Amino acid sequence: MRARRVIGLALGMLVAAAPLFAAGASTTVLLVRHAEKTSAATDPPLSVAGKTRARVLAHVAGSAGVNAIYHTQFQRTQQTVKPLAVAQGLTPIQHRPTTRRGW
Repeated sequence: MRARRVIGLALGMLVAAAPLFAAGASTTVLLVRHAEKTSAATDPPLSVAGKTRARVLAHVAGSAGVNAIYHTQFQRTQQTVKPLAVAQGLTPIQHRPTTRRGW
């Protein structure tokens, strides 16, 4: 089920970017799963290891030309992208699914 969600999200992003491809523009999509969380609760924060991984993501993706960052409503996704957003001077955008429930 999780794999279907990831594939569906990735396909949705590609469909949304289709007009850019048609215009000859180049778009790169970097899809990142949240870092390690503290527990299996509904909305846990990142663990110490997860916070470290988020900082590594900022370092690794920092020179990739990121110009937009999206996250879900869960704090683990927000905490994962925050170091990269701060480093790039970007305001992350919360993705609000309209066709799927309970994402």
